[in-house]
Amino acid sequence: MVELKLPESAVTSSNGAAATNGHATNGHATNGNGQVAADSNKPTDTGRLNKRWINVGTVDDFPKDGGSTIKYGDVQIAVYNFASRGQWYACQNMCPHKNAFVLSRGIIGTAGEQPKVSCPLHKKPFSLETGESLSGEDFSLKVFPVRIDGNDVLVELPPEEQLNALLATDLHRIGECDAQQAAACGSCS
Repeated sequence: MVELKLPESAVTSSNGAAATNGHATNGHATNGNGQVAADSNKPTDTGRLNKRWINVGTVDDFPKDGGSTIKYGDVQIAVYNFASRGQWYACQNMCPHKNAFVLSRGIIGTAGEQPKVSCPLHKKPFSLETGESLSGEDFSLKVFPVRIDGNDVLVELPPEEQLNALLATDLHRIGECDAQQAAACGSCS
């Protein structure tokens, strides 16, 4: 996992034409998943107004047709270079099925035309565009728009404290059990 210490200069604005998750936005407002809003004067995701484009590395930092993990605040984010499709995606690194931080090492591919990542542990598939489970289960991922600016990879993210409250690693990892918990659950030793 690459832990980034992002200087304020690494933050860019989202004005001007951009390629977001492989789709040209031509400077129009997009929703939280990088889709052009029906009314291009307003974003469809009101939380988007506080989001900023964060430089998370260069194109060469990410394997072709694979993913890598970056850390933003206390959150692990998987960033994918889906080179065979000419598209980039980002989502939480934690698989919601078992709270395992492994999605950057997941298997990327397609379900029809839908780009997806499957958890490397239990093969649970998720849409890289919407985050929804493609197996009909009640799990979903938080996805983030990605754009390439020259050789820089930028991910649109909310403020650190907002994302930390939702996805911080410490909130979801399985920790050590104390003696009473171990006796009660029987799975800790």
